Amino acid sequence: MAQTTSGLVSTRNGIKTCDLSQVFATSGADGMELYALPTWHPVRWIFIKRALLLIDLFQRIPRPESLMEMGFGCGILVPELVSKTDRYVGIDIHSHTGEIEEALSQQIGLVDLRYGDANNLEFDDNSLDCIFSMSVMEHIAEIEGAVENVARVLKPGGHFIVGFPIENFVSNAFLDMIKLMIGFDRKVHHPTNHHQILAALGLHLEPFHERPFPFSGSVAFSLYYTGIWRKPEN
Repeated sequence: MAQTTSGLVSTRNGIKTCDLSQVFATSGADGMELYALPTWHPVRWIFIKRALLLIDLFQRIPRPESLMEMGFGCGILVPELVSKTDRYVGIDIHSHTGEIEEALSQQIGLVDLRYGDANNLEFDDNSLDCIFSMSVMEHIAEIEGAVENVARVLKPGGHFIVGFPIENFVSNAFLDMIKLMIGFDRKVHHPTNHHQILAALGLHLEPFHERPFPFSGSVAFSLYYTGIWRKPEN
């Protein structure tokens, strides 16, 4: 995987990412160290591929004036997401918001990061053009409430760009391999599966574009779901 560095911002396959040497994993589910695996490693390849697919979805929607990242983690995608909008804000439930914000400010300038819970989004109704979430929904037990909140704060016609793992025997084997590498236990960290997430999304939003990976025509046999969901105009 091609990687270049300019100042403290790295570019991986055309995506701006934070300099991982300047930040840290914010929880046992962060997986930041997996980005540092050798370029040939399949785990690293899949971790990068999911980000590439999600970022590519921005080409399918108008440039959002406002963008909220739900679950910024260590901040790896913040530099890229900041470039996609006029007003970026990131939320996460971990206790390291200030430290990540300070580290990123040295790389890309001031950035708005906040403590925030998906089930209690502190944004006005109909206030955001776009919400972005990579590998967060599967960690949320009360998934219907989270999606209801997403729909509440999106403007009519606003977009939710979302990615999460698909549960099947292949993806479970992949996640079990990650458990051996970093102690990540899908049974502990993933209380919600893709069936429940998709059902919740369908209650409050409408599908706009879906791209499971690696089989774009099949969710059941893929490893990872990426898609855009849209808030109805009325």
